[in-house]
Amino acid sequence: LHRLTTTRDAKTILKDDVVANKPICVSENHDISRERERSLKDDQGINARDLVKNFQLKPQKDSISKDPILKRAVKGVSFGIRGNEIYALLGPNGSGKTVTMSMLAGKYTPCFGAVALDGQVADGDDFGTDHLYERCNVAYCPQFDALFPKNTVKEHMEFYATIRGLDWN
Repeated sequence: LHRLTTTRDAKTILKDDVVANKPICVSENHDISRERERSLKDDQGINARDLVKNFQLKPQKDSISKDPILKRAVKGVSFGIRGNEIYALLGPNGSGKTVTMSMLAGKYTPCFGAVALDGQVADGDDFGTDHLYERCNVAYCPQFDALFPKNTVKEHMEFYATIRGLDWN
């Protein structure tokens, strides 16, 4: 159970479209370029660095082509969040907010880019991200209800601490 909850999905292997693994160029947008530079400045806080995530989807049953479809969910997101700072990740449905947060939380492995958290860095080649969260100074609350209906808050905390390999005491 610990291994299942602490390892990331494998990278999506894309043989035909190498360009899809690279982030889009943001040099023409001053604000986005400045935020990208801030994320690269140091490893403090939470930093997303040129994160790219692609998925290969099966074609629909009635599709003419039987080749897999490439879905580019995140195209090169970079941002830096420092201590005592409130940061909002906004965008319309399907813009990649949940996939970006899933990469930060360690669920998905980015096809390109890295995540830095409080002095530690994990890139796409890292199998897990546990080393980022050893100090337990970050929490992630997903958009779906991950609670058991009859458990108390303390029981939930103990359960999730246990499956993450943390010593509750």
